[in-house]
Amino acid sequence: MPRNKSSVNLKIEQKFIKDALESGVSVLKASENSPQDGFTIIAELRAKKEINLKIKKKQLKNMVRALPVVAGNYIIKIMISVKKSFKVLYPYLEDPTRNVEDNINPKLWEDLNRYSRDRWGIVKIGFTKLSKELIFRDKLVLFPYVLIFMMEMDKKKIDTAPNVSAGKEAMRIYAKLGIAVNDIADWLRTKGIRCQSNHPLRGLTLTPPLGGKSGMGWQGRQGLLITPEFGPRLRLAPIYIENKSFEFTDSLEHKWIEEYCKICNKCVIECPVGAIWEEKKVIGKRSTCIDLKKCFPYFSETLGCSVCIKVCPFSEGYEFFESAKLKFTNNLNN
Repeated sequence: MPRNKSSVNLKIEQKFIKDALESGVSVLKASENSPQDGFTIIAELRAKKEINLKIKKKQLKNMVRALPVVAGNYIIKIMISVKKSFKVLYPYLEDPTRNVEDNINPKLWEDLNRYSRDRWGIVKIGFTKLSKELIFRDKLVLFPYVLIFMMEMDKKKIDTAPNVSAGKEAMRIYAKLGIAVNDIADWLRTKGIRCQSNHPLRGLTLTPPLGGKSGMGWQGRQGLLITPEFGPRLRLAPIYIENKSFEFTDSLEHKWIEEYCKICNKCVIECPVGAIWEEKKVIGKRSTCIDLKKCFPYFSETLGCSVCIKVCPFSEGYEFFESAKLKFTNNLNN
């Protein structure tokens, strides 16, 4: 697995990947068709001078106001969580033994949901088998099954998008969810589950399609997971585990969302920089509706943008979701 020179992986992530490959333990590597992660794409576009992420003067006021919280608090928490998520894995590299016997445990599933909800406010957990195509290029994970954890972002704050308050809320949830999955992974280890937590801001895998595969929702036009509970107004983080310890939650129940989005187009219309296409395009080896050259600079300028989340009608919550589902599926059947 060659290391891309333009990679912006943290040093500890790069070191772990190198050490894992040299250790001889069984790992899941990305496939030839795997996409690049967003940070690497940004680095490559900047190197080619295809995007400019310099902050304009009109954004400085907002950034100065946000820095004490974003840089001084959330970023520090995020960095600590990312480092911990890799450091705790080294005992696995020293012990190549793999327990390949599946032991589905309904009681543990109930306890996991209760612990995650009561301690961290996790709304829903999905569980599925990890596809190598969803591992980012040049990355790897230790285990073949994945739990996906969902955490809500505050609607009032997201509704201020593209104001910096929305960006701060996104960073708050990134920080909290990163701490949460580390803690939940520690809890799982006390139950005998070998696992690897993954911070939502330093993803090793593409989580929206994992969320869709595991029945939590479906990917919308803007590439985010749309769920019955909050639409796209959420963040996702995975924990990879060694065995099939739970029943898969896989479902195609929410696949209708993809067709609904083609009719709605609100995120396409409302995107401030026209970064969402009406039809998917294949960029590299990735099928997407997002023009990254337009999206990333504005995302950077506003510390998170979130307009496509705000304007998505599914962000209104469960009542709208069920109403839209009923009307849409009835129209399809008539």
